[in-house]
Amino acid sequence: MERNSAAARTNQARARSYILELIGSGAFNPGQRLPSIRSLADTIGIGHIAVGRRARQIMGLPAGAQTVAIADVNRNRLDEVAGNRNWKKYPDYREMLEDDDVDAVIIATPDHWHGLNAVDACEAGKDVYCEKPMSLTIAEGRAMVKAARNNKRIFQTGSQ
Repeated sequence: MERNSAAARTNQARARSYILELIGSGAFNPGQRLPSIRSLADTIGIGHIAVGRRARQIMGLPAGAQTVAIADVNRNRLDEVAGNRNWKKYPDYREMLEDDDVDAVIIATPDHWHGLNAVDACEAGKDVYCEKPMSLTIAEGRAMVKAARNNKRIFQTGSQ
């Protein structure tokens, strides 16, 4: 989701279109999430789900995005990784998913958590980058694809 990438442009266009649609309709549906102001300003707010060794290796990616929040069950690790940065810290990633400043998440949890993290993120309206392997089973992978499609989310998996 680099600033000038197709994914970033798609996210920005979707956000702008959504805001214009809301303004034009004169109505706001409280069940819908507004895109963050950060994404409208061409910067994607990133939340990291897990901040262990692998997550630290890819922090700062993608270019043009800004880390705004981190989540990890290890509170000592949260404090260590955040240091003096102005990042929000969450011991439970589900709380981070409620943060409107987070437009997309990077999942670098142990492999057996990828499916649950990704489905929860898509259902919370976040775009997802998930470290490989995407899933451990075919059923889990299908659930992730279904969540991304049903919630119209951008989903990418790989190894940076």
